[in-house]
Amino acid sequence: MDRLWETIRANRRHALRVGLQTAAAVLCVHLVMQRLAPEQQSWAVLSALLTIGASADATLRAGLGRIGGALIGAALGLICVALLGSSTLAALLVASVLGNAVGAIRGSLGYAAVLAAIIALDPTPEGEMALSLAGAIVFGSVAGSLASLIVWPVFGRDRAALSLQRALRDCRSFLTLIEHGVGTDDRENREKVNLSFRRNISDLRDRIAETRFTASLPSGVGLHSAAESVEAFWYALVVLDRVVSAERQDLPAGAVEQLQPVLARLSSETNRIVDALPTVTAPGKGEPISPEPLRDAAGAARDRAWSLTAGTARQDRALQALIFALNEIEESLLKLLQVMQPEGERAPD
Repeated sequence: MDRLWETIRANRRHALRVGLQTAAAVLCVHLVMQRLAPEQQSWAVLSALLTIGASADATLRAGLGRIGGALIGAALGLICVALLGSSTLAALLVASVLGNAVGAIRGSLGYAAVLAAIIALDPTPEGEMALSLAGAIVFGSVAGSLASLIVWPVFGRDRAALSLQRALRDCRSFLTLIEHGVGTDDRENREKVNLSFRRNISDLRDRIAETRFTASLPSGVGLHSAAESVEAFWYALVVLDRVVSAERQDLPAGAVEQLQPVLARLSSETNRIVDALPTVTAPGKGEPISPEPLRDAAGAARDRAWSLTAGTARQDRALQALIFALNEIEESLLKLLQVMQPEGERAPD
């Protein structure tokens, strides 16, 4: 139940926005179709409802697909009726098979099978009904697309930015867990953060895929590069966690206690960067983020790791893995700064 309420709270603005867009699209369809073709109003309303998506990008893609599907379906239906006769089993089968084949090749054209089958079943051979039905579907799709672009528009890149922020917060939480629990094996909390990150990075990939308008950050770097940088940061943290938690027994005696202060400093610098990073939802805000404190913190952590003396080959491998993880954390965070900060807002190196 808590998860349900958390989901509702996180998506309440999204639900309100889609609700307003839906109201605008349905009102437009009703006012127009009531005058022009009231008998096809239900099809136009249904088309508008099914067109409105999670973002303006997704809505436009769905709208274009429904328009294309309606036109292809009308053509298939009319051809089947002309060749095989109306309201016959042969016409229905051929129209349905061809329409679904089109949808299988390109999923966004799935309406082709519906319209082709309806026209094949029509007992009147004239094309007026086909054109009227296709027109209703096209108009509903256009109304839904315009509503999504005009009424409180949110683009795929904006939704991707939110997922990017959440994934970064997961990375910050993970490093905090590593720092605070460096001497323990608190796997339950680590698993929760891991599941949250995987969910958010998957959402980020999906939202990047739906983006059709400027799929890039203010710095000009594509969203794919930002996602790759966040994932690189996460996997560097996974290596660090494995060394200081699951394999801490392989480190030299007292190593964990000596690492605690430098990891706390590195965690503090990570928090500073994640909190300050500008995103595509708020370009041009915030002061330039200096990379020097991060370099100092990562350097101090590496120096502490190098100062530890390995008595066995196993301890030496553990120390090498630790130093590798610290190098990767620094490199991935510096790449994030480069990727996510607009060119004019970067602090000089």
